[in-house]
Amino acid sequence: AARRAEAHRARCLELRAAYPSARPRPGARRVVLALGTDLGLCGPFNRVVAQRLAPERRTPGAMVVVIGSRLRVLAEGDQL
Repeated sequence: AARRAEAHRARCLELRAAYPSARPRPGARRVVLALGTDLGLCGPFNRVVAQRLAPERRTPGAMVVVIGSRLRVLAEGDQL
């Protein structure tokens, strides 16, 4: 699951690089959407997402939306 998450992240970064004007300005408000799984079938997926989400949660002006109760518990409790 961690390998798939990293591959997905790499694809997202490639897409982002293709559209430089879509990058947020430093200090600009933004929305971060984190999708987790509640089925427990993806191994460490929620933990990896929560780890990647931690810096965003501390970023001023970022609105973080978490979908999935297991991910929410990890992300809000910083139980990494």
